[in-house]
Amino acid sequence: MKSHYPKQQLTWVERIAIRIGERLNQPGILRRISVWWGKVFTCAVLHKITGHRWVHIHTDRLEQVSEQAPILVVSNHRTFFDMYVGITALRYLSRYKLGAPAVFPVRSPFFYDHPLGIILNLIASGGCMWPPVFRDDRRSVLNPISTEKMKELLKQDGVCFGFHPEGRRSKSPDIYTLEPPKKGVGQLINSANDRLIIIPLFMSGLSGNAKQEWRLRKQEFAQSHPLKFYWGKPRLAKNYQGSEIEIAQQVHQEIQDLANEARLAETSH
Repeated sequence: MKSHYPKQQLTWVERIAIRIGERLNQPGILRRISVWWGKVFTCAVLHKITGHRWVHIHTDRLEQVSEQAPILVVSNHRTFFDMYVGITALRYLSRYKLGAPAVFPVRSPFFYDHPLGIILNLIASGGCMWPPVFRDDRRSVLNPISTEKMKELLKQDGVCFGFHPEGRRSKSPDIYTLEPPKKGVGQLINSANDRLIIIPLFMSGLSGNAKQEWRLRKQEFAQSHPLKFYWGKPRLAKNYQGSEIEIAQQVHQEIQDLANEARLAETSH
């Protein structure tokens, strides 16, 4: 049964934004349009700006991932652009067999409570920033509904869902040490069907500064400022055991192991 946000808890802007998000992220012609827009605009732009700097490690681990299965990509969280660049790289790496349609939950402020946020979501991502995560006093009422929306998405064929187990961006100067995990990813995996595939990912080299990334778009920076993707071993959801927080800790550790590998490789030169 599908969950619905209570209208009395939403502003008129949020009602419009949520309605758009629901329509664009369910099977049908609007989703196909959204995926098409992601290919011709979002991915093309990100590839143009960052693609020459991409370095993939352990790509062989992705060869057996089914393009029909739902995928949950879990990664470290340093910038606002992490998942967009990560999923774009996955799409190009797999020649678009994986990573479309893509969905990323986003904090509701601006993207769901301001008209400009709605427009930016549509232009920048084709509406794939979904569902909203609420941070105000309504979160205890609305966020369980958003969680149910995520669970519904993870049962759909081919959906690629991007999620950060840390919950929020890490601002530590040590890029190789993750923030403690939240139980959200454990909730998703614990309720998933047996077909869901979890792919850990550690990224390094993305600055989070849009102006700097634009400057680095030149080919001359390809070797001096590499953007590295350490791909973990895909695992089926059914292979994770324990409580929600225990599963979250297992996933978190898989990303941390990739980060430790990156630390050893990138700081030994």
